[in-house]
Amino acid sequence: MNFQGLITDLDGTLVSLPINWDKIRSKVRKILRTNHHLKPLATTIPIVARGRKFLEKLAYTYIELEEIKAVKHVVYDENLYSLLKEIKERKMKIALVTLQAYTSTDKILRKLRVRGFFDLIVTRDISVNRLEQLKYAVKKLELNPKNTIFVGDMPWDYDAGIALGLYTVIVGNNVPHAQHKIGEFIEIKNIIFR
Repeated sequence: MNFQGLITDLDGTLVSLPINWDKIRSKVRKILRTNHHLKPLATTIPIVARGRKFLEKLAYTYIELEEIKAVKHVVYDENLYSLLKEIKERKMKIALVTLQAYTSTDKILRKLRVRGFFDLIVTRDISVNRLEQLKYAVKKLELNPKNTIFVGDMPWDYDAGIALGLYTVIVGNNVPHAQHKIGEFIEIKNIIFR
């Protein structure tokens, strides 16, 4: 298949961040005064906050501080750099969709030295819904879903990618029924370049 675009998730897909999401969920539950499972975290906060914008903002601010703490653990990966460079040289458009904040996302991509390869970055500041994020990226970059590969790592990534008709690839084992799976992001080259 001749892909014209690549859309990727960030944490757990492009890079693994040392963030204890269970600990963060626990703290956010206290902020929102709830027992909700909060998965996916960024998406469920507005639902649980039920219009209480102050609590919603407090929760997102706490999460962003934890995301920024993780940036110091990010290290340059020459293989990732080379892969994204080769994808760009093939004139493919590259977008990132993430439920993280723009500030932490930008810092992570800069530390990886790959920020310049991305034509578009869609963070939770634009939408906390993965399907909406993907639709936004496809429209903004004028991509054909049938010729666009999406790489994620969670069930909501898989569901959104399939719903939009993207060639959806899952990193890891969080979606056992996924048709296309890889062990780590770098293996996407075997699908794009075959």
